[in-house]
Parts: sequence; structure tokens; C-alpha cells
Amino acid sequence: MKLNVDENGAERTKHWGMSQNNNICPLAFEVPTKEQLSKETVNIKNTSGAFSSFLKIPSAGFRSRSGNLSHVSTGVGLWTRSAVADSGFSLEFFAHYFFADSSQAKFDTIDRSYAHSVRCISAF
Repeated sequence: MKLNVDENGAERTKHWGMSQNNNICPLAFEVPTKEQLSKETVNIKNTSGAFSSFLKIPSAGFRSRSGNLSHVSTGVGLWTRSAVADSGFSLEFFAHYFFADSSQAKFDTIDRSYAHSVRCISAF
């Protein structure tokens, strides 16, 4: 029996793009790629800058793979739909995300078992 598992993230990437029936974003919006989000976050240096930006990114923190909440009200974790295959873990699936706290803002990669926020942007 084959489980309906998104082992390589292809299903998630497909549903996070525009024009899909099961898209998590409203019509004409999509979860941004790393390149798209980079353009929108170029001037963000920390959580204050994230919230005062055009995207109004809140410091919602994230849920770790163990289920614990982390960085609530002190950090930003925002998914992109840009996937990264991690060579060290053949069945793990990684993606780029934007992270900010009180002293930094950067892009990094992590496996998708973490629950970061999603911000939909206009596809046009």
C-alpha cells in the first residue's frame, strides 16, 4: 500500500503556486519564490523592519517539528515555495525561508516539518 506522502515536496510546491484548485492563496496570489520574496525584503534588517514593511510581517514565531512553539512575538519565519533537496537526508525535504529576529534578517533552509507563516503575494 502506497501512502499519499509528499516525499519530495512536489505536491506542496504545486499547490503553493498560482492557478491551482487547492492553492492556499486567493485567486491571482501565490506563495513567493525565494527570488520574489528577496525583492520584497531587501531593506528588512530585523523584526521591527519586517512589520513596518509593505508586507506587514508579524513576529508570529513558528512551530518546531516537535510541536513546540518558538520565537512567538520575537521572531519571523516565513516560507517561500522554493524547494531545496538536502543531500544529507534523502527523504527529508527542505525549502528556503525568511527569518528575522531583533538583530538580523536572512534567508535560510530548513525541512518543511516546521510550521512557518505564509504570506501570499500578487502573481502579477
